[in-house]
Amino acid sequence: MIPPCQFRTNLTASNPTGTSATTHFYIFIFDENDRPPVFQPLSNSKVIQILESGDDWDELSSKLPIVKAIDGDTGIGCPVRYALESGGNYFAVNPVSGQISVTNVTALEIQLPLQGQSTGNQIYNITVRAFEDSSYNFTPSGMTPHTIRCSEDMFAYQSLSVELRINRKLFDGCPAERKVYANGEIFHWRPVPASEVSNSIYERPIEFCPKPDFRRLCVNSPEQGFSSIVPVEPCRTVPLKASPVVTLLGKYLVDFPQDQGERQILADSVSQELANETNALTVTDINYLALFLTHTTEGVVTPNLFCSLVNIIGQMSNTPLDQLQAAQNYSSSSNAVMTALENLAQSLDLGPDGNNTVTVNVQNLAVQVFGIPRNAQLSRKTILGFAARANSTNINNISRENVTSSLDSENAVSITLPESLILRLFRQSLASTVGIRGHYLVFREVALLQVAPPYNTSNISTSTTLNQSILAYPRIASWIIGASFGPPIMNLPDPITFRAQVDSYNPDKNHTCVFWNTTADDGQGVWQSNGCTLTNQTGRHITCQCNHLTSFAILVDFFAAEEGAASLPPFLDALTTAALSLSIIGLLLTIGLILIIWRLTTSPFRRRSLTKNEFVVLNLSVALLLAYVTFLAGIDAVTPKAGCIAAGAFIHYFFLVTSLWGGVEGYLLYQAFATAAPATEITHFQVKASAIAWGIPVILVSIVLLLDPEYYAGRNVCWLHNQASLYLAFIAPICLTLLANLVVFALIMRELWMARKAAIRSTRNKEDIWTDLRRGMSLFFLLGLPWLLLTLNVFYGATEGRLALHVLVIIFCGTQGFGIFAVHVYGVRRELKDLYLHHMKPNTAKRERNKKGAHTSSTSSS
Repeated sequence: MIPPCQFRTNLTASNPTGTSATTHFYIFIFDENDRPPVFQPLSNSKVIQILESGDDWDELSSKLPIVKAIDGDTGIGCPVRYALESGGNYFAVNPVSGQISVTNVTALEIQLPLQGQSTGNQIYNITVRAFEDSSYNFTPSGMTPHTIRCSEDMFAYQSLSVELRINRKLFDGCPAERKVYANGEIFHWRPVPASEVSNSIYERPIEFCPKPDFRRLCVNSPEQGFSSIVPVEPCRTVPLKASPVVTLLGKYLVDFPQDQGERQILADSVSQELANETNALTVTDINYLALFLTHTTEGVVTPNLFCSLVNIIGQMSNTPLDQLQAAQNYSSSSNAVMTALENLAQSLDLGPDGNNTVTVNVQNLAVQVFGIPRNAQLSRKTILGFAARANSTNINNISRENVTSSLDSENAVSITLPESLILRLFRQSLASTVGIRGHYLVFREVALLQVAPPYNTSNISTSTTLNQSILAYPRIASWIIGASFGPPIMNLPDPITFRAQVDSYNPDKNHTCVFWNTTADDGQGVWQSNGCTLTNQTGRHITCQCNHLTSFAILVDFFAAEEGAASLPPFLDALTTAALSLSIIGLLLTIGLILIIWRLTTSPFRRRSLTKNEFVVLNLSVALLLAYVTFLAGIDAVTPKAGCIAAGAFIHYFFLVTSLWGGVEGYLLYQAFATAAPATEITHFQVKASAIAWGIPVILVSIVLLLDPEYYAGRNVCWLHNQASLYLAFIAPICLTLLANLVVFALIMRELWMARKAAIRSTRNKEDIWTDLRRGMSLFFLLGLPWLLLTLNVFYGATEGRLALHVLVIIFCGTQGFGIFAVHVYGVRRELKDLYLHHMKPNTAKRERNKKGAHTSSTSSS
């Protein structure tokens, strides 16, 4: 404390007699405590440079400002203390030194924005209150007793802005992010590891937004590292009310409980909530539950927690099908749940020696997790598989002594492992220090994995009304059964066997043995049939074998059209075979007829070349003949896959060749009939026509094979099942040829009509005109109508009138070869008559020639 002001004063007293006395005294003036503290200018900058991924938060605190204030009463100097009036959610102030520090690192990280530029910034406003320490009192010594009291009522405020300027040079991917919009909507984005971002990636938030472009952009720049840009505008004008599931789990998205007891309480709360809300779950709810299950796989899982989590997965299976499918298409939530279930089984605590067995059997799901003892040996009691009874919740182990129980007709589904695999697992367990664990599972309700092809998410409803039109996709027809022993086991010498009872039997429907691959389709999960074969089908019971033991294997009933749509009648197969057989006979006769005429009209002294028309018809017939033969022999030969690919490629090739030779035939007919066309002679016609008609299809088929040979290997037929390849490499060339032939047909009809009028005015034989007209109509039948119907069948073959369209396609396309034979015979009828007379009745042929000569001379003289 500064000493008070001191004044020394002399006081003299005197009387009239002239006597006096003098004394002196001191006057002390003390400063009254009436002024608040005064803040000093900040000693360091308010702008702090940090690396979000690299800075230590304690080091960050040392960079934050230090506030300083002194007593406004300079003569007193009461000690000043500090406290925060605002900003306490993220910061704190040292009450003595005035040092600002960070208190809530997690909240601060969430608030930090992620900008697309190299740096971003976030400004936080802080208000500090400086006040006198009321516990401090001062009494000057040696003076008149006087106590000076410091008071908290003497205070002052200082407002400051702390700007965190974040350097965006991150190298570990895009972190989790939270965005609060002005209308109150809150969206979260998951962290994206660097391994998933090559250049950039668009990702959806955890909360469902129907806008397809409402995504965060995560960019990987070699210079700046990772950065992200979130949507600026909110998803909806009016935000949706948070559901009970979102309210319960939302606060754990960032700070998930690590204690097993806390996780158990949270899991029980979720299960209780689902018991009330299952039928009202939305896509956002499902995404939150999938993320919750994923978080619980971290660390060791207790048996009680495992039971609760399996029950939650079973409850999720009761969710309406449209919401489960929408969530899977939106964020691969179903695959996330299946992956979490796999990881939970691997993280389950099986006791001190790891050999315990835990079985959870709830309404929709049964899971059994077990450990293989290190000293295990093959015996009669060794478990080889797992079975679940139909119309009940009973589950049974399949041992060596009762392996035939897997064939029990009361089983809804069963799986049996080969003994060679069991011995292999025993050997691995003996060599392992931690042992080997496995698990079986059965889904009685399969909606969770009843995935649909991706569709426009803008049409996804956030309500729970089931849209029946979604059912136009492959349908799971049995319960799901699976077995796993950790990492996938592939290429088994002896296959596993699983047997399933489908919900209904229809011999006209196709059944395929498939398994759920959690890593396929860029981690979205998909049903695949690789390595699985259907070995037996007896009524509703189907047996499959697979050469691998991945996570989950099931039986699926694939439908080519909508559920409930009428299937095509079996007589179409017989009609197709009959029509193609008739065409094959007609084409063989056409080829033979052309060669016979060419051979008989070739003299020993001069070899006659094939005419252009004969050459084109011959090649057209050969190409169509090969197309029909390969179609009949290989269209449904789906195994082996290599043979199926070859058959599909040849069918594609020969039909393209046929179409192009049809175009060449149209060109020749136009030259023959269109008299107004300039007379242009193409040199080396046969070589050039062959190069075009036989060469262009080679290029198209080769491109498809280079893109993916399996485009030709369909599930049921060996044909193009990739839509882009079908349209670009088959439909487009046929449509171009069809358009050209239609133009040719119109021009020929015009020329024939003009020729007909000219013939009426002249002496031309009207019979020849009408003969040409009939040949023109035949041209449209052969080169236009079949391909037109085939194209219409591709676009409209699944509509209500598809039966009539299929019948027309079979009749006109299937009998095209016989039509070529009929038209060709009609066109060469005079040549055939001449050859017949020349070789069989030479005298009659001589009289015919003399008669024609006499008629010609008479016409000339007249």
